[in-house]
Amino acid sequence: MQGSSFITLKREALQNNIRFLKKKLGNHVRISSVVKANAYGHGIEQIVPMFEEEGINHFSVFDFGEAVRVQNSLKNDKDIMIMGWISDENVVETIKRGIEFYIFNINRLNIALQAASEIGIKAKIHLEVETGMNRSGLTIKELEEAISIIKKNPGIFEVKGFCTHLAGAESISNHVRIQKQLKTYHKLHRVLENSGIIPEYRHIANSAAAFVYPKSRLDMVRIGIMQYGFWSSIETFLRYTHHEKDPLRRILGWRSQIMSIKEVNKGEFVGYGISFLAQANIKTA
Repeated sequence: MQGSSFITLKREALQNNIRFLKKKLGNHVRISSVVKANAYGHGIEQIVPMFEEEGINHFSVFDFGEAVRVQNSLKNDKDIMIMGWISDENVVETIKRGIEFYIFNINRLNIALQAASEIGIKAKIHLEVETGMNRSGLTIKELEEAISIIKKNPGIFEVKGFCTHLAGAESISNHVRIQKQLKTYHKLHRVLENSGIIPEYRHIANSAAAFVYPKSRLDMVRIGIMQYGFWSSIETFLRYTHHEKDPLRRILGWRSQIMSIKEVNKGEFVGYGISFLAQANIKTA
C-alpha cells in the first residue's frame, strides 16, 4: 500500500556528485564515503548500493551498528571504517568482520589487543591523534605508548591509517587553528614513521578541508555532506566556485500526490487561523 507522499533518491544527481568529486580530488586520493547518521538521512540500505555502483569502495560510519548495516547493504566486500563508538563486547565481532576502526585512546588499543589475540585475527586500526580539536585522539605521549604496544605485539595489528579531525575547515575564522593542526599532525606522523610503522593511509580532510585546504587531501579524504549535493557552508561554496554555477546536485527529493484543487478568491484566508491571506485570486492544491 503506497502513501500519498514519498522520498526519492536521484541516481543521476548521485552520479554527477561522485564524478565531480573524483575529477577534482584526483586518482591518487581515495574517497571514503561517510554514511553516518543513516547516510545523513538518505538511508544506509538505500544509498550505499548506489555509491558502490559508482565505484566507491570505502565507507565511514560512527558506530558498530552502522558498520553492520553498511556491510549487509553491499554486493561485494568493501572497506568499512568505524570512526566512533564500539562497545567492548562488539570489538571481537568488529575484528571478525574485518571492519576497520579508530584507536583514540590506550584503553581501546588494549581491548583490541586482547580481542585480536584471542581469535587470531588481525585488528585493522586507524590511529587517531589529537591535534587541536580536543575531542578525541592520542596525545604524543599516548601515541608513543601505542607504538610500543603495537611493536611488542607483532602480527596483532594492521595499521590501516593515521588520522585526525579538523576543527571547522568550513570557516575562515578557524584558519590559524587549522594550520596549527596540520603542523601538529605531520609532526606526529614523523614520530610514527620514525618508529618503523608505516600506515597505509594518511587522512585528515573532510568535505570542506578537501576543497579549502587541498594539501590536506593526502592519501584519503572522508567525504560526507558534498556527496549528497550540499556544501559544508556558503563560505566554502563561494571560496571554491567564485559565484559560478553549483556543480553539485541534491540527491534527496520529495514527491506527493495532489488530493484536491481549489479556487480561492482574493481576500480569503486559507487553512487554520489567519496565517495566510490570498493577495490575489489563486488556485491551491
